[in-house]
Amino acid sequence: MPRRPPAPPATEHDVVVCCRQPSGLELAGTVVDDLAGRGFRVFFEPLEDDEALHRSLRVVEETPDLIVVVTPGALDAGRDPGDPLRRLLAHGLATERNIVPLLAAPEGELRAQELPPGLEPLARLLPVSYLEGVGHNAAMSTLAHRLSSETGLDDRRVERRFKRWLLGAFAVLLVGFALQTVPLLIKAWTRPRPKPPLAPFALYWAGFGQRVEAGRSISFDPAPGTRVSGGDQLRFVFSPSADGFAYVVARDARGGIAVLFPPEGLAGASRVKAGQVYEAPAGGEWFAVDGRAGLDAVYVVAGYDPYQNLEELVERPEMELTPADRRDLLNSTLSALVDGRHAPSDRARTRTSQTIDRTLPPAPGPAASHALADGGRAERPLKRETGLVSALAELRVRLDAR
Repeated sequence: MPRRPPAPPATEHDVVVCCRQPSGLELAGTVVDDLAGRGFRVFFEPLEDDEALHRSLRVVEETPDLIVVVTPGALDAGRDPGDPLRRLLAHGLATERNIVPLLAAPEGELRAQELPPGLEPLARLLPVSYLEGVGHNAAMSTLAHRLSSETGLDDRRVERRFKRWLLGAFAVLLVGFALQTVPLLIKAWTRPRPKPPLAPFALYWAGFGQRVEAGRSISFDPAPGTRVSGGDQLRFVFSPSADGFAYVVARDARGGIAVLFPPEGLAGASRVKAGQVYEAPAGGEWFAVDGRAGLDAVYVVAGYDPYQNLEELVERPEMELTPADRRDLLNSTLSALVDGRHAPSDRARTRTSQTIDRTLPPAPGPAASHALADGGRAERPLKRETGLVSALAELRVRLDAR
């Protein structure tokens, strides 16, 4: 069998497309053509041998989005640990890529119990259904909108228009000189520039508590191990060291999950700005400890990238998910945090391929105070939790039945 010619040098891509062969090749080609027409830089190579698989694995590490075309039985056949498609998807999950399943059968769905070991998290992702002919445009528009790299398309279009205008001006004004210099300038301007490294993400936070004792309201500091009881009220403030995304989630003693920040049902509200102080719950409200369910822990999660599982907790009403599903979404996020304590972090980088330089200091944080029910104010210095791509503040309390 003739050897495959060496691959061209690696270039920067927005999205990787993969599929099961041969059933998914035609739809994968349709996806590649459509996304390329929208301005996305698409990488697609059939997984025919180990060399193709290794090239695809390397590109996935440098690319924010991964689309998997799911034809009937595509993932059932991937139960072999050495299956190329299964290995590529497992690598995408391990590196926290934004994975978007495209279902070739509109009535189909991904069920965790039917997926190969290690690919169960795919069942928690929101898929896009493709209906050939009738639903093509809608499916492709939805697919493009689900890609995190979509936000960079307008910037690249402006850059391309500016470069064309500038090259035209040089060609008119410097006719003879431009014939020799313009090719060199084009090469210099279009060469991909590495993005600067980022400092480790830091989260500054504090908790405030108040309860009624002997008929009057008193404040307390909700520190780890603090005893709380039904009726106690809690509020949390936090500030990120950099622009990013943040979530505050409470778990009660029965395993129930409540989202304190951002407000539930409000899509896109998890984005936060560096140095600004945010409250959870928002709007001056307090979180009251339920006398029957109690409280086990409160988690403040923040980082450079959004977390799809927590976004699902925010955007989907509580009645659409079972309590077990809500717990799984939280637990899977916590276990995969690239904060230096949970998921492996030897090559910590964001979805936009910016590396984390542990020698860079995070930006300093502010101070915070809060008004209490009795009209007084409680001052708290903000504690700092330093991570890598993300940071986690965890407050575990003990329930005191009173």
